[in-house]
Amino acid sequence: MTYPGESLFGIRGIGSLFYLSYALGQDSFGGLERELRAIVALTVVISVVLHGVATPAIGNPDRRRDGAELSGRS
Repeated sequence: MTYPGESLFGIRGIGSLFYLSYALGQDSFGGLERELRAIVALTVVISVVLHGVATPAIGNPDRRRDGAELSGRS
């Protein structure tokens, strides 16, 4: 069962933010810190949107199949 907001960030999104913060604290990236933050943030946002769209789309055929089985139709 999925829950609303389940894909919000997730372990990979939080991990991406954590590892970026760690890397930026360890070394200088020649002035590219702002761009790196933007790339990681955009990637996390795209992932959240795609997972938000894909989760209901994937679950919908299962609900239709389960409903057909419950009503006696195959």
